[in-house]
Amino acid sequence: MGDARLDQHWLTGASAGGVGQWIDNGTGEILSVDLEGCALPLVLGHDQRQASYVASLISAWVRYPLIEAERAIHPRWILALQGLGLGMGALLRQAGLDRAAILDNWLVSTNLHPVASAQAWTQAREAALALVPDRPLAMRSICDQVNPELCAHLRADGWLMVPARLIYLCDSDPIRLMARGHVRRDAKLLDRPDVELLGPDDLTLGDIPALRQCFRQVFFGKHPPLNPDFSNAFFELCLTQRYCDLYALRHEGQIVGVLALLARHGWMTTPLIGYDTDRPVALGLYRRLMALLLAKSQSAKSRLHYSSGAGQFKIARGGEPALEYTAIYTRHLPVQKRIAASLFATAMARFGADIIRRFS
Repeated sequence: MGDARLDQHWLTGASAGGVGQWIDNGTGEILSVDLEGCALPLVLGHDQRQASYVASLISAWVRYPLIEAERAIHPRWILALQGLGLGMGALLRQAGLDRAAILDNWLVSTNLHPVASAQAWTQAREAALALVPDRPLAMRSICDQVNPELCAHLRADGWLMVPARLIYLCDSDPIRLMARGHVRRDAKLLDRPDVELLGPDDLTLGDIPALRQCFRQVFFGKHPPLNPDFSNAFFELCLTQRYCDLYALRHEGQIVGVLALLARHGWMTTPLIGYDTDRPVALGLYRRLMALLLAKSQSAKSRLHYSSGAGQFKIARGGEPALEYTAIYTRHLPVQKRIAASLFATAMARFGADIIRRFS
């Protein structure tokens, strides 16, 4: 059920430093819950204005979309949009979702959940409620196409499925993918010698500032500052324990790109990717990194989880869109909180999925 040794390294650090051990824009305690002999993290995030969406449901559903929408719409609509955000935030707080305990949350954009029996998941849910009986429970990264058995169980167990984002999935079949012109051109670009590819064994702790800077240039320069700001300790965990496999691009003696590969439960994804945005576009740094991701998933015979964003780019490279949910469980809470959670989930099911598809 995944790599228990690597996950234990993550959990050991989290038990000492909490959320802030692995991301710099989040605080809170991390407990653990057993699932058929494997420990899963239970994140008790503290909601703050700058908290990353991986640790705060309000950042995920209100703050992050508001920032993105304000960049895209006409200024005259911003006040109305902000009013809507305040209303949604108030409803979330009334439901207690500002202090939800998020199960199997590894503080990355895409959690790859294990396959387990319905009984095992029910026992994990009961164990989580025994630890935090007064908090709602949540599970991020729930998708029918990725984990159909888990989705079916959560629905049957009374979890509310709230649309979260549009993701892109790829079966990584080499024959089908190499028929695509974009894939072939990207592979040739990756092979060009003008930019050097560095593997996990080529990188040292001294490279962490450059690797982190490449990530931050993209996810804090081009996107809202609510993405997970991976700490130096997280990069060190990847380099020393291989929690993720880190790769880098080097041009003219300097690191100009970074890619982390996370493989669990038959899937591969990238928790972090970034590049030097000041380098010439003609270098194709993002294309090279995505070509590397695709090549590594093929060699590992893993299904590829492209995560979200850059939809047309990923579709051109074999990505199939799918709606991802965050599941919430409130049946143990007072009736007022259950009603607020149900109203929020109903509104998101009615309008959220269409908005997500449109803006993605």
